[in-house]
Amino acid sequence: MCDLSDLNAVNKLVDELRQHTKKIDLFIYNAGILIPSYSWEATTDQLSAVMNVNFFAPIRVINGL
Repeated sequence: MCDLSDLNAVNKLVDELRQHTKKIDLFIYNAGILIPSYSWEATTDQLSAVMNVNFFAPIRVINGL
């Protein structure tokens, strides 16, 4: 299990995956979150979590693998 809003946890996940497998044939990233409100009503922490889960985490996983 990995908190995808925490990029340190994502980095740890990538490191663990690379240690336990030599080849990944298929990786399905099926995660995403949204804030059901206007962007100007969201807090910085909420927006950061959305960007981390929806954008930065998948890029980090792809680049790491």
